[in-house]
Amino acid sequence: MPALSFAAYTGYVDGQQSYINSVPDGAPLVIKGAAPTYETNSGAGTVFVYTNQGTANYLSYTHGMAANGTSSAGKVNQYSLMFDVYISDTSIHSLFNTSLNTDLEFAINNYKVGANNALGSYSTGGLSASTWQRLVVTVDADLKTVTAYLNGTQLYQWSNLDDTKINAFRLDPAGSLYLFNDDTGENNRTYMGTV
Repeated sequence: MPALSFAAYTGYVDGQQSYINSVPDGAPLVIKGAAPTYETNSGAGTVFVYTNQGTANYLSYTHGMAANGTSSAGKVNQYSLMFDVYISDTSIHSLFNTSLNTDLEFAINNYKVGANNALGSYSTGGLSASTWQRLVVTVDADLKTVTAYLNGTQLYQWSNLDDTKINAFRLDPAGSLYLFNDDTGENNRTYMGTV
């Protein structure tokens, strides 16, 4: 999946040029509800957006990934997502959901990553407060693992996930990913530089 860098200028959010409306491969990135807000004034001096809380506010991305892996024919069983993120509070920040109107698949909660329902726990280590960091989430449904990397170092791995938990991470090749989405509004303001 190509990076969705908010620093390139092809669309508009709040009257400012931003990369929120299209992606490099031309797949639609659709704003649902209140659009993320574009800013350039951050501690790191980078261009970024911040998301708006609420069950109706998220980004829908038609990912276009082909089926892969062997554990579930016709599904995307292996993929990675990268987030350049800045968090300054302990609330829950949904990063992505694989099914609309369900509990989030992956989030940041009190600077730790994971999800109670989808993974059964959050990481033991976590992000630093008020610092731009790169978080990568790698799913391998064939191995029944989800692994989080922080700034290039493995932060935590959920392994031997049961079928119900790992099935939540399998993707339909013709489907979408829902960025910053949760069915109960656990998508507090998240500062994002790149996805």
